[in-house]
Amino acid sequence: MNAIVTSATSALSSRQINTIHLKRVARPRAPMNVATRAMTSWKLDGVGCAASRGGNGARLSGASNQNCPTHAIDVSTLCASHEGRFEMAHAMFEQEGDALYLYSTKASEHSTKDEGGGFVSDELFVDGRPAPASSWSKIKLKPGQIVNIAGVEFQLYRNVHAHA
Repeated sequence: MNAIVTSATSALSSRQINTIHLKRVARPRAPMNVATRAMTSWKLDGVGCAASRGGNGARLSGASNQNCPTHAIDVSTLCASHEGRFEMAHAMFEQEGDALYLYSTKASEHSTKDEGGGFVSDELFVDGRPAPASSWSKIKLKPGQIVNIAGVEFQLYRNVHAHA
């Protein structure tokens, strides 16, 4: 066997050996995710204020309700900049993926016991029902719900941006 290899290499000149190139084999590429992806953003705005805003939804038009904030509150951006949760007054918003959760952070000062033995807030309501006063019993919010924080009512909006 060794003699065969030696005779094969001796038959080739050194110039011919230097001109032999190895063929490179392309590496297999990792599969690409070409599925459509969506990003969800949640906003709080005054009740009925979305109709008073301009086409892009950013600013109020001239004749608007005085209970409307100048801009809708972008809860998703605030949660992202505060490690997934954002506190407004005593209402804690947590975003996990596309879902938004709410609970009260003032369990000892502003809470009462409900029929189930858990604590609910006296100053935080969702659609007229008191919100839970602890993170272990947080509620999942839905678009269109009315959130009352210390007597100020906000309506919850969800916007889904799809991209490829």
